[in-house]
Order: sequence, then structure tokens, then C-alpha cells
Amino acid sequence: MKIKTKLFLAFVFLLVEFLFVSIFSLYFIFKISQQNNLITKDNNLSISYSENMLQSMDKINDFNSSSVFNSHFVPDRKELSRFLTNFEKNLVNEENNITETGEMELALSVRENFEKIKSLISDSAWNSVPDKPGYYYATLLPVVNEIKLALYAISDINMNAIIRKNHTANDTASHSYFILSIIASIFFLVFFAFIFGFPKYIADPIEILAKNVNEIANKNFKVRMAFNSNDEFGQISKAFNDIAVNLEEFNRNETEILIERKELAESAIRKMDEAVLILDVNQNIILVSILAEKLLNLNNINIINRSAIEVAQKNDLLKFMLRGLIEDIGFQTNTFTITSNDIKTTYTSEMKVITKPVKNSDLIVPIGYMISLKNISKSFN
Repeated sequence: MKIKTKLFLAFVFLLVEFLFVSIFSLYFIFKISQQNNLITKDNNLSISYSENMLQSMDKINDFNSSSVFNSHFVPDRKELSRFLTNFEKNLVNEENNITETGEMELALSVRENFEKIKSLISDSAWNSVPDKPGYYYATLLPVVNEIKLALYAISDINMNAIIRKNHTANDTASHSYFILSIIASIFFLVFFAFIFGFPKYIADPIEILAKNVNEIANKNFKVRMAFNSNDEFGQISKAFNDIAVNLEEFNRNETEILIERKELAESAIRKMDEAVLILDVNQNIILVSILAEKLLNLNNINIINRSAIEVAQKNDLLKFMLRGLIEDIGFQTNTFTITSNDIKTTYTSEMKVITKPVKNSDLIVPIGYMISLKNISKSFN
């Protein structure tokens, strides 16, 4: 899978996470709101209908008691009809809004007693009663009380339902808050793991690649990258490892060639028919020809990597060869005569600077010295 695809899927994951939490939150908010709406719409309406019917029944009862006990009261049957109509309207509304257990039975009881009230206070029934006070107390008032008790019961049932549903809504809200907290915490941890993990997934291979490239630049061709993924990093890892293997093989071959050439050069210098010393730029002896070892009587002395000037302190011929360096008089050709067994031998000493060019520049820098000692006695004869 390509890195581009992984990045796309990562951002899609974050989007899905956000949408999931949002939809889940909206669902619980809607659920709580719906429960609250049910409480307001159903139970409060039933309570309101009951209160309206109680008010209408009180007015109906007041009308009847005034007709019986108030001699100055002038009955208005139209007004009584309005009270009855209002009661009927609210009773119908309540019958169509039954929501709680037991509420239907109470509504039927109100309906039966209300029909009984209407028949008891009708014109024909009321006018045929000789003892109206006794009729009121014995027949009419008990029915009114039964209606009012049933209406109070309806109000109590719906009030208790409101309290119960309010507790349920609070429990649902607490439960929803708990679930949302857990979900939010989980997604929060996932989000932070993604925030800290995904950049590392991108940055770590780049950092390792940069480090290994520096190793290659420092000619450490043994470094390898171990990414086995099927994305671009895996391809880069394979390509880098192939390059490192090729460079290591090339460097091995080049090293072997250089060693062979070095050994060839050393062998050639060692076997020269002149006494030759090779010094590095710090004037340390790095190579001596066989003839130089004999002339300088250095056969049994290890002088490699020692200071040439230090060794010359105990060797007059070597001091003569290094005169240009010791006395700092420049690189001159000098002659030196040795008498042994009445035979004079004359030598000439020559010093040359070994240089190399600087890469990407016209400059040359010294890297050492070659000092040679040649027997010129024959040329004088």
C-alpha cells in the first residue's frame, strides 16, 4: 500500500471517528429530548384536561346548589349548558390522550358519572323532584364527588408519570453521559496515539535513511535498511541496500587494487639501486629501500613511523641526507664523501616534495618527501 493511500485512509479514519462521536451524541440528545417531549405532550395535557374538568364540575355544582339553596338565584340554563359543553370537550380530549395504566378506567368512570349528572340535572328530572335539597344531597352531590375523585386520581397518575419519566430521563442522560465519556476517552486515546504514532511512522524511516546515507558518505558500506513494508519506504530500503552492496563490492575491489599497487610501489622502492627514504608530511619515515638500510646501517633498527630528524641525530649520513629539512635551507643537491680503507666514496643527496592535487581545485598540497642518496664516485673517475 502506498504512503499516499495510507495518509488518505488515516484522515478518513479521523473523519469517521469524528462523525461517529457526533452521531452518537446527537442520538442520545434526541432520545433525551424525545422523552422530555413525551412528558410535556401527554401527561401535562392530561393534568390540564383534569383541571379544566374540575373547574367546570365546580361551576356545575355551584349552579345546582344555588338553584336549591339560594332563593334569589335566577337559573340560566344556557350558562349551565356552557359548563357542560366545556366539561364534555375536555373529557373527550382526555379520552383521546390515555397514556398511563389505570387512566382508561378512571376516564370511563368520569364518563359514566358525567352522563349520570347530565340526566339528573336535565329539565325533566329536575322539575319532577319535590324535595330538591334532599335530592341534591342524596343523589346529585355523591355523583359529583365521584367525578372529582376520579379527576384527582387522573391528575395524580399523570403527575407520578411525569416524576417517573423525569427520573428515567435523568437516568438516560447519566447513562448517555457515561457512555459518551467512555467513547470519547477511547477515541481521544486513539486520536493521540495516531497523532504521535503516524508522524513517527513517516519521520523514522526518513531519519534512518539520512543516517545511513551519511554512513555511506563516510565510506561505511556495511549499513543496511530493514524496512519490509510494501510501500515506498520498502522500495527505498531495497534500493538503498542494493546500492550499499554494490558500493561495498566496488570498494572492496578498489581497496584490493590499491593494496596491490601500494605493495608494487613499495617493492619497487625497496629494490631500487639507490638509497631512498620516503617521509610523510610530518617527516616520519614510512618507507626505506634495502640499499638505504645498508648504507645507513639501519638493518637491525625499526625506524618505520619514527621521526626522520630524531633518527638522524645518531646517524651522520642520514643527517646529511636530511640537511635540507634540518637546517631549513631548501631542497638542494648536496655531495658527501666517505673514506674507508683508503678508498673515497662520494654520494649525492637529493630531496623532492611529493604532492597531490586538491579535488575540485587547481591547488596542489604536499603529502610527503622522497630523499635519495646516489653513489657518484664512478662518474668522478
